[in-house]
Amino acid sequence: MAVVNFVFNDELIELRTEKGEPLWKDSEFSNNRNKTYLVDSKKCIGCQLCVNVCPVKAITMKNGRAVIDADKCINCGICENGDGQNYKGCPVKAISKNY
Repeated sequence: MAVVNFVFNDELIELRTEKGEPLWKDSEFSNNRNKTYLVDSKKCIGCQLCVNVCPVKAITMKNGRAVIDADKCINCGICENGDGQNYKGCPVKAISKNY
């Protein structure tokens, strides 16, 4: 898995690989807290893969299920879609956009 570095420029958040290449950039959606990712607790199997891969630690476990903190979430989509490396996204498709 690639090392991810965070670069904070005022309100812009850039995720960069160890080679300095942009992994993801903040977008207009990231500043809209009504648009975030949700976990379907009926589908979640509590594997914690999404918890381990979230670059900003916005996902925690509650009662054996993943929960996404909308205030911390930067809407990068890694939890749902994968990181382009080893993590291929939620194995049971329990994570989705709420918009």
